[in-house]
Amino acid sequence: MKALKIIGIVILVLIVLIVLLGLIMPKDYHIERSAEIKAPQEMIFKYVKYFKHTQEWSPWKDYDPDMVMSYEGEDGTVGAKYFWEGNEEVGKGIQEITAIEEGKRVDSKLTFIEPFEAEDMAYIDLTPGEGFVTVTWGFDGSMKFPMNIMLPFIGLDKQLGPDLEKGLLKLKELTEKKAADKEKYGFVIHEFEFGKEVFLCKKSILKFDKIQEFFAINFQAVYQLIEEKEIETDGYPSGLYFSWDMENMITEMAAAVPVKDIAESPSGDFELISLEAEKALKIEYEGSYEALGNAYNAMNAYIKDNGLKQVNPVIEMYLTDPTQEPDTSKWLTNIIYLVE
Repeated sequence: MKALKIIGIVILVLIVLIVLLGLIMPKDYHIERSAEIKAPQEMIFKYVKYFKHTQEWSPWKDYDPDMVMSYEGEDGTVGAKYFWEGNEEVGKGIQEITAIEEGKRVDSKLTFIEPFEAEDMAYIDLTPGEGFVTVTWGFDGSMKFPMNIMLPFIGLDKQLGPDLEKGLLKLKELTEKKAADKEKYGFVIHEFEFGKEVFLCKKSILKFDKIQEFFAINFQAVYQLIEEKEIETDGYPSGLYFSWDMENMITEMAAAVPVKDIAESPSGDFELISLEAEKALKIEYEGSYEALGNAYNAMNAYIKDNGLKQVNPVIEMYLTDPTQEPDTSKWLTNIIYLVE
């Protein structure tokens, strides 16, 4: 009986100690790292604002190259979500953009689902300096009672801090290289993995001066077929260029629309073209179509300088509808080269 009393007292003392420690120990934690980057602020901001660009420098992607990622909402806007699921090191979770101060700061909420449940608030802040931009990346979170007594022993800053430093270093290397590329080529050229895409399209060989008329007629026809057959689209209308004969001013091309869940063309007048996943280059071109040649010249020079080989077709992805936006300076076209 005496032994049981002693054990009971010890347990009671431990419980009291845990409660006291839980009341005394902080529940909140803050982790932050910074880096100085010699690149234009607006360029750096694009790489922290858009989820699809953050994957180019994320430190956690290295822990699981096969991590599954998906997106919801308009990327780079408040409310956009990024979902990830991978191995034990990266786990499973959701990141949602909660606030944007254009050019300066992005705030987001992180919801961890596996291997543990938690919520953190994250932010990336850009502060201009003399010839550089200070990028600060941080996390704020809390640990509920009584688990907060473990905070001093877990060492979250030592665990997470090196990952933030690694990510900022990758962001620095990436954006400083892109800044150098833009100075050399006149455009920022993105390297990325082009996933498999299926296009419903009308293909033809025609003179250069007939391209605009061809697009006007056939984009309308493709979208009409999509509506009639209740086909789900999977992206923006695109021009696929299989050849470009400057001597004879002729191109083999297609007016194409990316589609989902379709195995064959619903009409003999249209083709279904499937492009497999490839390494790719992209220029996000802003401006009228008349000056697209400058972007093509830059892309060709980049390919030559880096010992790459172009794989047809070249893709022009039209993100802006000219009939809805009269200001040609606001037209956005993604020029994509598949390479090997």
